[in-house]
Parts: sequence; structure tokens; C-alpha cells
Amino acid sequence: MLVVATAGGAAVAGLTRSLPTTIAVAVVAAVTAVTGVMSRRGTEALDEGHRQVLDARDKLLRDRHGRPPRVKDVTDLVALGVHRAAATPDGPALPAFVPRDRSVEVEAALGAHPFVVIVGESTAGKSRLALEAVRVRLPEHRFLLPDPDDHTSILAARRAAAGLGPCVVWLDDLERYLGAGGLTSHVLRQIGVDNPEAVVVATIRTKARERYAGPDDGTGPEDRRPDRGVFDLAEEIRIDRRWSPTEIERARSSADPRIVVALAQADRFGIAEHLAAGPRLLARATNAWDPEGGHTRGAALVAAAIDARRAGWHGPLPEALLERLHEHHLAARGGALLRPEPWEAALTWATTPVFAVSSLLVPDEADPRSHRVFDYLVDAAEAGADPLPDTVWTLLLDEADAATSLDIGWEAGLRQREDIAYQAFRTALDGGVLVAAVALAYVVARTGVRRETRQAADLLRTTIAAAPDDVDPAELLELKSALSWWTGASGDAEEALGTAREIWHEARRAYGDDHEASLEAGLSVARWTGHTGDGAEAFAIASRILDQAVRHLGPAHTTTLNGRFEQAVWAGHDGDADRRLRLWRELDSDVTGLLGEYDPLTNDVRWNLAGATIRGGDAEAGIRLLESVVAGRKVIYGSEHPQTLAGRLQLAGETGVAGRPAEALAEAEHLVREGTWVLGDDHEITLYARYQVALWTARTGDPARAESLFAGLLTDMIRHLGPDHPATGDLREQLRRSPDFTVDYPLPASW
Repeated sequence: MLVVATAGGAAVAGLTRSLPTTIAVAVVAAVTAVTGVMSRRGTEALDEGHRQVLDARDKLLRDRHGRPPRVKDVTDLVALGVHRAAATPDGPALPAFVPRDRSVEVEAALGAHPFVVIVGESTAGKSRLALEAVRVRLPEHRFLLPDPDDHTSILAARRAAAGLGPCVVWLDDLERYLGAGGLTSHVLRQIGVDNPEAVVVATIRTKARERYAGPDDGTGPEDRRPDRGVFDLAEEIRIDRRWSPTEIERARSSADPRIVVALAQADRFGIAEHLAAGPRLLARATNAWDPEGGHTRGAALVAAAIDARRAGWHGPLPEALLERLHEHHLAARGGALLRPEPWEAALTWATTPVFAVSSLLVPDEADPRSHRVFDYLVDAAEAGADPLPDTVWTLLLDEADAATSLDIGWEAGLRQREDIAYQAFRTALDGGVLVAAVALAYVVARTGVRRETRQAADLLRTTIAAAPDDVDPAELLELKSALSWWTGASGDAEEALGTAREIWHEARRAYGDDHEASLEAGLSVARWTGHTGDGAEAFAIASRILDQAVRHLGPAHTTTLNGRFEQAVWAGHDGDADRRLRLWRELDSDVTGLLGEYDPLTNDVRWNLAGATIRGGDAEAGIRLLESVVAGRKVIYGSEHPQTLAGRLQLAGETGVAGRPAEALAEAEHLVREGTWVLGDDHEITLYARYQVALWTARTGDPARAESLFAGLLTDMIRHLGPDHPATGDLREQLRRSPDFTVDYPLPASW
């Protein structure tokens, strides 16, 4: 092992010489971490059984005999995630449970599904509902509670469950268990394989669940995060924060004074929301900014903790980091004019329980000098909140470990801070989180220029070569899937197809022919088969996968819709344009009904429908569809996103082709200005917008100026895209023949 580790490190060091310096550093660091692990394995011999015993003792809840307790013996629900209620002189810590409308459904799900997730807003009562259902349905099961601040505790729970018989794995605030080294779809499946009697029960806030929602359309780095697949295996049940009339009626039978008071506020707040004092804590944090109250530093401290959660820091925050983070809030509000109290007084105020329920900041049980913010405040802050300033991102990344850096990167990507995302993903990869390469590759390729997509593929290829033998198979499949995508996007469909076939084989071997992961891999094979020139075989593969998806996943499943999409793409391989147009129209109608007007898949389907409509001879109808596509992209991605600008570029081109060159010219000129400002003058979208400016200038009657514009553009295209790029060749032909000899215009291949 020592010899192999040394040789492997040297080989990868040579391989990275072809990569950009920043990427090469990240890859070498990741490989160094891997070879270090190999070296340690060559010099250590740790007894696996003894290590598992230590893991179970240190990372899982256990009873006085050292075993996981039974569900019926777990009585401290507050310690498991239920929000504390106001104390009464002689009553229990929590009021008696009032059954919710979804209680029966949750209890039934626990007997029918191996993975149940309760989704709802903060203080909706998710944890109490789930735990009460578990207590009713599975009282004799062993109760496994992994440490949410240690992702490796998930693996400890998996090992403990394997030999335990009937058991419940409890994952309150599921997002804390996701990410590098945490819960993945592969780990979930393995729990079920090792112990068919195991049930995984989780809760997640609605806002956190939205981070993993939507079809995998490749529009951002978060679309390739491997833990998204966890939710595909879940039976999700949603509950409302506001209680229904029937729930309120049930609550009226309670004599608990806390519920009686909460019922009086039921027209404004949910019962559980009021019991947890969420609205009152929010008002306390908001009102503290008044200098007369003497808690302005405390208010800044709470605001800083909220910022950290919004930026992806899910674990407890060390006080030293909070102290640095809160300063910009004080400065932005007036600094010394706010008459801020001393730091210790602010910390005491923020961590003092209010109404004997909870505090704004909750000290961590394992480290009292670290704190969590009350999650109700985070959800409230997201509504209309300002963008997070650079100071927050920088301070957090300076202190974050590799796993936390990955979480910060996902969040930065969602907030369209790709500069921060790049830094965070690079830090995660430096720390040995190999799956960070998937997101980092996206950021590298984000310019839309083929040389960057090739660099993205090189990064993934090198990372896969450096992966250790015990890497999570789900992560390895994600790395290979991303490699196939970016290899194809860079123009090498043959290599993309070879990688896609390898993935398909591995997925079927791991999960079976009819599993969602296997079917998606098969659709990737269909895609690249078509791009290598065999449209008939691509259509046949897509059709077979679609039939399997309908049978095993149902007609509304995302994989089924993806299968219909791929089938429609290759439906015209034999010249049957009518069939292709019909398939796109049917799919457009169905995805709009299922997913809504502003879903990425809906938008992509409509974009293809527009193209098929134009090719079918109805240019005006196609242009109207393109206008709808652009309007949708503005909502989905924002007005300055490359997807939106690329849609406008195509709309301008089709407007000119349809005989309205003056309109096309005006829009192309706008796109040159916006593309230069947003993406840079070397981006393909900017260059292709300049192409259209020259083209429509010629078509509006000024060929001399058009020829000058084309000539200047040729120099820039050769410099930025290369002399052999297809668009460069098109431009040369345009100049050789005449500036207006054709109305054909290029579009970026990756869009």
C-alpha cells in the first residue's frame, strides 16, 4: 500500500500539469489526502469490531446497558427535537399530544415504507407528530439517534442497525445529516438491505426541503449534489403550520392551560408555533435593535447567527466566529450610535430562555461555547432578506471544515454567488471531499466555452482516478455521470457515450435494471448514442427506458418525464417531423400540468417544442413559444442568467429569419451590451450576439458595415474560441460569400 500510495501521488501530480493552476492545486490536495489514507492503512491494523463498538457508544444514543433504547423507553422528546413549551407549576414539560389530521397517515406510512420524511415549516409540530406516531406504531423497536454534528455517525447507525432487528433511525432536521460523508441514497438502500426491519424517520423544514427540490436539469451546481437522491426514496408527508378546524376542535378538549392560551391565538398562529414561542422570540429579536432597549449587540449577534445558517453553516457556531460575524451588522446599523452593550451581556441576553421555552441562541450540548440559532428565526429572515454580504461568506469559509465548505458552496450556488461557490467547492475538494469535484466542474465550465468544459472533464477524470476504494458508490456514479455530461458538452460524444455505458452497467449491477438510477443512466446512453449519429438506436433505447419507467415508477415520475423528453428528442430521426411535434406538444401539456409553468423541465420542453414548431413551418407560432420560454427563464433563473440570455439570443435570431431583421438587430445589440456586462466580451453568448448584429446589419441594408463587423469579430473568435471552432468556420464562410448570403446564425452548443 505504501508503494502504491507513493506511485499514485506522483502519477496524479504529472496528470494535473495540464489543468489550470487553481484546479490542479485542488485536485492534488484531494489526491494527497487519499494517498495519505492508503499510507495509514499500510501502517495501521485497527480491529473493525472494536471500532464499531466505540462508534455505537460515542455517536449513538444508548441506554444504561450500552444498547440503543427501545422507543417506548425514550421519554425526553425535547432532547429529540421537539420544541419546548412554557413550563407550568405542576404539569409536564410538554402538553399532552393533540392528534393532527395527518397522524393516521404517518402511522400507516411507518408500517409500509422504510423511509418516511415529515415536511413542514419551523414550529409546525413535525417532530412531535413523527415521534408520537413512532411511539404508537413501533414501541418495541430499538431507537437509533445519530449525532447530527458528526456525519460519520450515519455510518455508525447503519452498522448498528445491521444486527439489531426492528429499529428506528431518527433524523430530526434531516438537512443536518446530508452533505459530505453523510446520508446518501446508497447508504439508505444499504440500511434496508442489511436490515429489512429498519425504518428511517426524518423531519425537515419546508425551506430546507426546497433546496433539494426540482428536476435535475443541470442549470446549477446544486443540481448534481448526490444527497438529492435521498428524497427520491422518501415517503414525504407534509403538515401545515396553521392548524385545521378539525385539529383546533380536538385541541379544545385539552385542559392544559398552555393549549387553552394557544387556541386564543389560532386565527394568527399555529398551535405548535405559539407553544414554541416562535412569534414572541421573533419580536424579541426584532425589537432589540432599539437603542433604548440596551440589547443592540445582542440583536447583531442573533442576526449574525441567522446569516451563517442562510449561508449553509448547519452546525453550532463557535462564539469566536459569532463575535467576528456580528460586527458588520452593528456597523451597518450605526455602530457606536446604537450604544451596544458589552459582548458578554449580549451573549447572556441571546442565550437566556424566554417564557421558559427557548432562547434566541441555543448553546450546543457538546460544546456550550458554541450556539445554534432558533430555526424559526431563520425561516422568518429569508422572506425578503437582503443578499448575504461578502464579509459573511469570507469569515465562514475561513473557519469551515471540508464538509461545511461543501454545504456553503451549495448555498452560494443557489444564491448565484458562483465566485463564493468556486472557493467553497475548491476548499471542500482540498479537504478530500471528492464529490465536490462535480460542483466545481460545473463552476469551471460555467462560461459556456468549450475549452472550459474540457477543463471540467479533466478535473473530474483526475478526481475519479484518485478516488479511494471505499468511496460511496453513489458519489462515484455522480462523478462519472458529470464526467459523461461535460465530455459530451466539450464535443466528444464518443467518450461521453463510453462513460455513460459504464455508468449504466454499474447502476444496474448495484440497484437492478428497473431502479430509477439505472433508468436515468440508460437515458444518458440514449442521449449520447444520438449525438454520435445513431438517432434510430437512441430513439429505441429511450423508448425501452420509458416503458420501464412507466411500469415501475408511474407516469408522473421525473424519470418517466425525462424518458419522454429523450424519446421526443430523437423521434425525428427517420424524418417523421409530425410524430416529433406531437410528442413535444403532449409532453408540454403534461409537464405544465404536473410541474407548473415555471419549472425548469417545463421550460426546457417548451424550448424544444418551439424549435420543432419552427422546423415544422410555423415560424410565428414558434416565436410565440420562444417568447414564453424567455419569460419563464426570467422567472426561474433571473434576467441575467446565461439560460435567459441564450433564449433571447435565439428569439432574436428567429425574429430575423422570419423577416423582421430590424427587430432582430435591436435585440442583438442589447444582448451584446448585456452579455459584455454580465458574462464578459469573450463569452460565447456575447460573441454570437455580435455575430447577429453583423448579420442583421447586412439584412437591413448596410452590407459594408456588416462586413467590417464580421471582420472584427473573426479576430476575436479566433482568439477566444479557436480557429477550428464551428462558429469561426461559419463566419469565414459568411465573409467569403457575402455578409448576407444566409440568415443562419450560431448558438452556443452547451445551451
